Amino acid sequence: MELSNDKVKKITRISLGDIVITGTMSSGAAGWICCWGNIAVLKEYYKGSIAPLFNNEHSLAVLDGTRERGYIGRMFKHEGKVYVMDSPQITFYPLKINQVQQLQLF
Repeated sequence: MELSNDKVKKITRISLGDIVITGTMSSGAAGWICCWGNIAVLKEYYKGSIAPLFNNEHSLAVLDGTRERGYIGRMFKHEGKVYVMDSPQITFYPLKINQVQQLQLF
């Protein structure tokens, strides 16, 4: 992910919608523990109450105290299209059945 450059290399599609992974947690002994992400929608379909801004404008508004820190309302480009993150942070945990990982998000 290059969100600081207003780009995202990969969007993961799940039943909730398109997800942008914004962080992960792993352990050498346990492997992947969890990851975090936000739903992303094309800008033309964004209906959120937070004005969509690219990274630089978002960061300046946070420093000015006029916007909360976080990912909601942040715009980015992926494959030539503009998206906006539109959900509270979601935590994903790998599902394991008989010690075989069923869901791979990475």
